[in-house]
Amino acid sequence: VQRHHHIGVAAVMQSESENLGDRARRIHREESKIGDADQSLREHQGNVSAVARALDKDRKQIQRWIKRFGLDPSSYR
Repeated sequence: VQRHHHIGVAAVMQSESENLGDRARRIHREESKIGDADQSLREHQGNVSAVARALDKDRKQIQRWIKRFGLDPSSYR
């Protein structure tokens, strides 16, 4: 019985480790999106449509990023 307990603990520890890795990758992707959006907003002076074209994304996606990351396109003008 003890042996199964240790296997369970190891599996949980491995799962938690994988979850931390997944979380780190997700955070990195989010930071990358913020950086891309910020840089493009600067380059295109807050023009969301131009940012969408430059990043090859739908304008609505850029608007979702702007809302999610608390960016203000007018502050780039």
